[in-house]
Amino acid sequence: MSPQQANAALADAHQTVERSRILYGYQQKTPYFIVWGLVWFVAYSMSHFLPSKQGWIWLVLDTLGASASFWIARRNQRQHGHRDDWRWLAVGATLCAFIIFTFQILTPHSSKQIASYIPLLFGTIYVVVGIWYGLRLIVAGVAIMGLSLIGYFWIDTYFNIWMAVLGGGALVGTGLWLRRI
Repeated sequence: MSPQQANAALADAHQTVERSRILYGYQQKTPYFIVWGLVWFVAYSMSHFLPSKQGWIWLVLDTLGASASFWIARRNQRQHGHRDDWRWLAVGATLCAFIIFTFQILTPHSSKQIASYIPLLFGTIYVVVGIWYGLRLIVAGVAIMGLSLIGYFWIDTYFNIWMAVLGGGALVGTGLWLRRI
């Protein structure tokens, strides 16, 4: 084997390892997208029909979504020996604090602003994570941000339904897309 052939074989092996890492990461992220897509679908739908209860609706469903996410992380830890679930708790706490502090400084004037801001924030996070972990996360982030902006600027009366179907649907669809490798 010549040095060039050896280098080519090593490059192929490196590409295979990198592709496997990305695909494995997609598999690990799939259930989170599906859980949060369902949370968004139910919460936005209920917010449309019970607007005076939006705060409670989101509090309960976000708590359920966070609990499901924690359970998924614990299951992955047992199955794959990952020991970083404390980091995800720290990330979640940091994001919650960031959102609370942002709303203290930039007080929203409508529930529609809040309902648009959160998807924009998470869409941005998906894009940033996707820069390191794969194109599909970038596509998901851009889609969620775009759908949120379209809803905010052009959909008024049915904004929550828009976000339920298209925002929640985009998350579930992304989860299914990540699963399909």
